[in-house]
Amino acid sequence: MTRLIEWLLVSLIALVLSSAYLLDGPSDLEAIQATADAKNDAIESAAMQPIDTGARGQNNQQTIVAAVRP
Repeated sequence: MTRLIEWLLVSLIALVLSSAYLLDGPSDLEAIQATADAKNDAIESAAMQPIDTGARGQNNQQTIVAAVRP
């Protein structure tokens, strides 16, 4: 009977340890990907905003994209 209890306790501990990674949040790779996606979204959003590029108030989309992209 004690052998059965030992196996149950060991199994429970193994289950807890093996599932602990789910509680840690995103992995490093997921965080890097999320940051890169947010940066790309910000670049695209900024590229769509009109910028006054001249004294006559003309918008030049090529100038906007060139100013935003690294």
